[in-house]
Amino acid sequence: MPKTYIAISLAPVLKEIVENKMRLQSIIEAKAEPKAGDTYVDRKGQVTILVRTLRTKFGPKWEGPSFELNPKYGDPYFAGGWTFGTDFPNTGFKAKKLSAKDKKSLKQIFKNPEDIDRLEDEGYRISELERYIR
Repeated sequence: MPKTYIAISLAPVLKEIVENKMRLQSIIEAKAEPKAGDTYVDRKGQVTILVRTLRTKFGPKWEGPSFELNPKYGDPYFAGGWTFGTDFPNTGFKAKKLSAKDKKSLKQIFKNPEDIDRLEDEGYRISELERYIR
């Protein structure tokens, strides 16, 4: 019995694969960009809440306060206000969902008068930060 060959055009199949790959890449890129209210943890364990996105000609930058929630001694405290550059998502910060314990520690920080003064001096409003941790 002779063998028969079926000719299939791969052009439509390849076109569909490329389109699906492009859609997947756009979904990943859209999801990867940080926004206000996202929380991140650095290598030291400090939690950072992103508050503002600044648009510059070099790309977006993000501002936010960092908190030390598990210090070696003493109570949790405000570590400082930071501005993160355009390469922020790739610099060792990991996205984190705050646990109930972390939220309780942040509320404790927001009631401490010294930390309130430092946060307000840096330009962060307590009400805005409380809204982000809910």
